[in-house]
Amino acid sequence: MSKNIKPKVIKLWNHLMLRNLFIIEPVFDQLKNIFQIVHLGTAVVSAL
Repeated sequence: MSKNIKPKVIKLWNHLMLRNLFIIEPVFDQLKNIFQIVHLGTAVVSAL
């Protein structure tokens, strides 16, 4: 019985992690874009 439970738990864990990844990755992408815009904006201001 123990052998059957472990793969199910692993499948559930993998499913949950993939779900979290689909939520977290777009947030990180947006933060990177915002940081680049802010960084470029300050570079332009300091160059003036």
